[in-house]
Amino acid sequence: VAAGTGVAGCTTIGNNVTLWGQVGVASGLHIEDNVTVYAQSGVGKNLEAGKTYFGSPCEEAKLKFREMALIRQLPNIIEKLK
Repeated sequence: VAAGTGVAGCTTIGNNVTLWGQVGVASGLHIEDNVTVYAQSGVGKNLEAGKTYFGSPCEEAKLKFREMALIRQLPNIIEKLK
């Protein structure tokens, strides 16, 4: 658990979990074994074992990174529609 991470009460954290800096975890959740949550993420749901998460609200990192790449392309897409 890195600096600036906040975990609300009644949250269960499994084995070999990595929470990078400035991660916030809501109360009453279960984070299963072998989970990684990248920095500045907001955890508002239970996290499945063996996966990597990112974002606020957090989602699987692969999905969130694709989403961010598509958002960067929006200006070009809009320009082509004009």
